[in-house]
Amino acid sequence: MKTGMMKMMSWVLFAVAIAAVNSQFAVRSYAGLFKLDFGQLENEKEILDADGNPTGMFPEPLTNWNVIPTWTFTDPNANVIAGSASIVGTANAAGTEVTWKLKDD
Repeated sequence: MKTGMMKMMSWVLFAVAIAAVNSQFAVRSYAGLFKLDFGQLENEKEILDADGNPTGMFPEPLTNWNVIPTWTFTDPNANVIAGSASIVGTANAAGTEVTWKLKDD
């Protein structure tokens, strides 16, 4: 019985070694991490005091994020805030599609 168990363990270790070696050669040319934020109206809005009054202060801009501020295809940049993580979209002539250039961080 011990021989069978040792043989099984050697096969498991062999499989782990093969998986570890193969993982080093995985294709990474299409790898990327895109962080998107769809809560622009909440995450970039002016901070309110306890009574709900505007304070004139805004949260720190999100870093390493792409904020898509609106899904309005006819005017995708209506809510873009300068100096924030909001990204500009390019609409097609028909106003049915928008393309955003995402950054890969």
